[in-house]
Amino acid sequence: MTENLLEVKDLCVEFGSKKKPVRVLDHVNLHVAPGEVLGIVGESGCGKSMTSLAILRLIPQPPGRITKGTITLNGTNLLDLSQSKMQDVRGKDIAMIFQEPMTALNPVFTIGQQIIETVRRHERVSAKQAREQAFELLKSVRIPEPERRLDQYPHELSGGMRQRAMIAMALACRPKVLIADEPTTALDVTVQAQIFDLLLDLRKQYNTAIILITHNMGAVAELADRVMVMYAGRKIEDGSVERVLLNPIHPYTKGLLGCVLNVEHDPDKFSETDLLPEIPGVVPPLSELGPGCAFAPRCSYVMEKCRHERPPMLGRKNWEAACWLNVETAEQEVSENEKSPV
Repeated sequence: MTENLLEVKDLCVEFGSKKKPVRVLDHVNLHVAPGEVLGIVGESGCGKSMTSLAILRLIPQPPGRITKGTITLNGTNLLDLSQSKMQDVRGKDIAMIFQEPMTALNPVFTIGQQIIETVRRHERVSAKQAREQAFELLKSVRIPEPERRLDQYPHELSGGMRQRAMIAMALACRPKVLIADEPTTALDVTVQAQIFDLLLDLRKQYNTAIILITHNMGAVAELADRVMVMYAGRKIEDGSVERVLLNPIHPYTKGLLGCVLNVEHDPDKFSETDLLPEIPGVVPPLSELGPGCAFAPRCSYVMEKCRHERPPMLGRKNWEAACWLNVETAEQEVSENEKSPV
């Protein structure tokens, strides 16, 4: 069994005053091994990006704060590190591709200057050597005319090239963990496919663990080894891609997958509402969550127990879900096993 490279346990993040805190991450657990791709999915506002910012300790303080949990990288709890030590970790051991490169890249510095700064922050190399590395990085992410792009500013590049430049910067020091937060936002499908191929190539080349945050279930099916489903700041289902995408247990996961249009279906056999289903309602304000399951107000399988008691994460090897229906199924299986003769 491969040892986990990054492990997050019982992570809680709160915003607001300590007298009236709003918990935006509620006992989140995740792990990723070297060379593994973990996909994190869920609607906007479910805590996906907040999880990545918490791992990097980039949550603005105040008003945010990590109140509980551990974030362990190679046996070291990142929450125990000083700010200066954490700066050594960012970019070198853990790097992030931010959601919108136009706002993440500094508009007053060239692409080359920004990559060179990253390289020299973590490695003892001259400016000339750092520029050579920046050139090779741009070349590795398949940016055309990399020598020319080094001296261009972000606004002079297309969206696809800016995203590639962000990836090159994230990979400048060959990080052990790469967090990709919606890496193909606003890109056309051809460029999306190229970015996904690039991530897979980089994983093979450096054995980098990748955390892929996305709304694109097709990207998860193509790239990820495991998938984690989040809702209202909580993890509600987790397992292998095959298990979760082909046989989901949680009603929210089923709803997400049901919203994916299958182009192989015959449109003549379905009405318009069948072709484009949706999950009723919206993600509730985190300040108004009740004591039970956060998805209960939107769930078509809701029971009275769901409104008052929070379901535990329960499952088998390589899969688990937090749903009272899952708990009941497990209890029935245990009961049947007890009755069966040995």
